[in-house]
Amino acid sequence: IQRDEMRHYHWFTMMLRMMGAQQPLIPPAVLPVNFVEGVREAVRLELEAAAFYQTILNRATAHFIRMHTQRAIYDEQRHA
Repeated sequence: IQRDEMRHYHWFTMMLRMMGAQQPLIPPAVLPVNFVEGVREAVRLELEAAAFYQTILNRATAHFIRMHTQRAIYDEQRHA
């Protein structure tokens, strides 16, 4: 999962740079105190990311963006 997330970060920052945007600043995550709640939150965030990427996919016209976004959706669903 960590390798997938690093790849997603690379892809999406590359796409942003291609569009002239700046690289996003990602704040450090707050670590969960309770294991079960942490797992629930992780699953929720993976599904939320997949839905966000689906929005990008629905609007994208460039093949490169569509290809990488489709893969990110698959990865996030698999992670959840």
